[in-house]
Amino acid sequence: MSQNNHSGNLPPSEKITKNINKKSDSKKKAIVNYLTCATLDGLSAKIIEVEATFTRGLPGFAVVGLASSDIQEAKERVKSALLTNEFIFPPLKITVNLSPSDLKKSGTHFDLSIALLIAIQKESIEEEGLFVFGELGLDGRVKSSSTLFPIILSLKEQGFLKRAIVPKEAMKHLSHIGGVEFIAVETLSEAIGLLKSKNFKASATEFSYNAEQVVVGEDVYYDTIEIESDFLDVKGQVNRAFIAQKKRGQVNLNGKLREDEVEQFCILSEDAEKILFSAIERFALSHRSIGSIKKVARTIADLEPSETIEKKHLLEALSYRRR
Repeated sequence: MSQNNHSGNLPPSEKITKNINKKSDSKKKAIVNYLTCATLDGLSAKIIEVEATFTRGLPGFAVVGLASSDIQEAKERVKSALLTNEFIFPPLKITVNLSPSDLKKSGTHFDLSIALLIAIQKESIEEEGLFVFGELGLDGRVKSSSTLFPIILSLKEQGFLKRAIVPKEAMKHLSHIGGVEFIAVETLSEAIGLLKSKNFKASATEFSYNAEQVVVGEDVYYDTIEIESDFLDVKGQVNRAFIAQKKRGQVNLNGKLREDEVEQFCILSEDAEKILFSAIERFALSHRSIGSIKKVARTIADLEPSETIEKKHLLEALSYRRR
């Protein structure tokens, strides 16, 4: 009798192995996309990798990785913005991770990166060095936030930031940061289109300050403080003192001088030194008080301007001392 080799007559163990192989082949390779964002850690910005996975299970939406309450609230903003743009959420468990997980993150500017990862879940995102920032309105508008400028400025100063998707409304401030290619967007749908098409085009915004310039040598400083007309003379005096300090080579302004800088820049005339010694004996001035008086006298002298602190400058500084 001839043996039948039809698959139906295979031993049970071989049939199980064959079925497992078929299931494995039928599964699509899981895509784990990520985008780059950042958070403030003290005064400096730290790079955060935002990654998302879509797994089988009870449909849900979770954000993990030491996310603050404003990031947790992003789930509702992102849901509304995506639904407003006719996005259909897949019947899967969505997990968004903010890495590194041991660093506390805060800020509403994570909204846009989270929404983009969900919206383009079926496509691979390969954009090295592209940062994404933006808060989302419930209608899908991309908004700026209070921490956006210091984060981007810090990243630029650290040499990390070369290209970023940002809210268009933030460009009036961000355009002052040179050396960064900003791609400005107004809506979530616009940002989705950019990532899908990979047609990134920097937003050209003219760099300008509507402010008075103070030129000291080769350096240009901008005075953005608005002063009422009655105090314009005071403003002129302040600018003169500022110029004198910079010409002298001071990094810190008079009020912020360190102890060694006080000795270097607050040079007293012979008569001024005599007045100071008399004041020390009469008022029992502490070392700290002496330094403060010298700083005030230095500013008074700069208003004339006078490179040396004279007797009259020191006497005026002493007159401002608290009794």
